[in-house]
Parts: sequence; C-alpha cells; structure tokens
Amino acid sequence: MQHHIYTSEFSRGFKSVIICLLVLFSAQKGHAQLSSSGSVYFLNQFAINPAMSGVEEDLKITLSYRQQASSIGSGTNTQYVTADYGYGERVGLGIAVFRQEMGILEGTRLMANYSYHLPLSDHQNLSFGLSFGAVDETINVDEIVGDPGDQLVADFNDTGIQLDGDFGVSYTMNKLNIQVSGLHLGSLIYDNGENMITTIRQPAFFVAAGYRFLLKEGVNAIGLTPRALYRKVREYDEIVDIGAQINFLDEKLSFFTMYHTSKSATFGVGAEIKDLVVFNSMFTTQSTEYDGDAGSTFEFALQLRLD
Repeated sequence: MQHHIYTSEFSRGFKSVIICLLVLFSAQKGHAQLSSSGSVYFLNQFAINPAMSGVEEDLKITLSYRQQASSIGSGTNTQYVTADYGYGERVGLGIAVFRQEMGILEGTRLMANYSYHLPLSDHQNLSFGLSFGAVDETINVDEIVGDPGDQLVADFNDTGIQLDGDFGVSYTMNKLNIQVSGLHLGSLIYDNGENMITTIRQPAFFVAAGYRFLLKEGVNAIGLTPRALYRKVREYDEIVDIGAQINFLDEKLSFFTMYHTSKSATFGVGAEIKDLVVFNSMFTTQSTEYDGDAGSTFEFALQLRLD
C-alpha cells in the first residue's frame, strides 16, 4: 500500500536574557517542517508549559484555529481550547483539548493540569506544573490512496486511547522569565516498536526566555518583550524562535514578530477589548527550506479573561 502521513509539524535581568538567547542560538538550526502555534509565544504560554496555568488569579479561556500549508488540500490544521484558573496565589488549575489533522492522520488530546507557584522572595517566583490525560489517534481511511483495508491501518486504528503527560517549570525574577517544559511524554511508554508514534505524539522539549521592558510609563504605556524559544521534537532537528512583542495603549494593542531557524517568520497583531476579550491574528510565511508551493499558515486566537 502506498500512503502518506504528512507531519506538520518557545541591568542583571537584561544581561541574563542576552546570555539565554546566545545559548539558544548555539543550537543546531532546525530544518524540520514543524511549527508551533503563534499564540503560544505571548498570548497563551500555558498551551506549551503546564507551569503557566493560573499565573493570574482569574479565569482565562483561549480558543485557537490554525491552518498550515494552505496551498495543499491535505495540509495540517490545528484547533485547541484551553482554560486555566488561579486558585489563590499559589495554585493553578487548567484543562486543554487539542485537535490536529495532518493529511490522513487525525489526533485528539485531552489534558487536565495542576500547577504550584512558589514565591522565593518579593521579586522571584518558581512555578511547577503537571498535566495528565489521554490522546487518541486514527488514520482516516477515506483519505488513503491505496488499500484502506491494509493491516497496518487496522492495527493503528485499533491502538485506542493512550495515556499522556506533560511537565513544566517557570522561573521569574523581576521582569525576566525562563521556562522549561516537556510535552507528549506518554509516548515514551508506548514506543515499543509495535506502535506507530507520529509527530502528534512525539516527545517535545522546550526552553524559553523573555524579558519585559517598559518603554513608556503612565497613561498609554508602551512595553516591549523580547523572547526566544528553543524546541526539539524527537527525530527532528532543533528549531529556535526569536522575536519580540510590543504593546501600546496600556496593552490594548500589540504587534509581534518571530523568526524561526526553519527559515520562516511569524507576524501577529492583537487587540484587547474592555479587559475582557483579546483577539489575535497571525500569519507564518512558508519556510524557504521547502522546495515547492505549500502555502503559508494562518491562525486566529480568541482569549476571554473573566474575574
């Protein structure tokens, strides 16, 4: 049978973040066609780090839709919804549902989250987070070019629901933030050579660093947050993302851009309405590593913030 599974494929403070960025850039450039949702860089970091749930004492509900390789009919599209809540000053609770379609492969992931935020001093905080849940992957036999009755397809679809888990750590000192997280760790349990472990299930490792500058104080304050993220998915090359977000009008309006060492770039714009709703629109260019017309990637995200 001939079939294809397409894979789609984070002062002293200032000096610290520069060092972090240099370390990140020393990594090998990534060439895999894997890309993160643009909303995870600034809007919803909880989506890739369990330690970031409940950082603020309110309820945040975030929805995202992302269409990749828009010139290809079987391109990847990803949707997710997350909700996280700060229960007091130290506990964060969350839930996340992810849905991804990559060619003939479909996957759904449901995770529950707990995080603990430990104050180290008036200006330092250390957070730990764990997520636990399950993932279900299937091959859409209607999209197969070949024999849909192939035993390999049947065995894969009979795998059923499997357990999955994530962990994360976040350290904040004044305006400096450093994060480490590991996702899809459940696949390590099931990777026994008998099951197909796909990109949706591959363990992923993230290191991120960011620093927030206040460029203008008072009314209509302006802030700038440079951020870098190193990501590694097993069996794929490393990718480094580096860029910044600038906020205007007391964070009511924002723009960001990220350059990826997979030789693509993401641009985003966001607007906040009445401290209640944040809307983000993002566009990622096609990687120059890809020889062909795969098209660009579009993403829309909406976040509700409820006291």
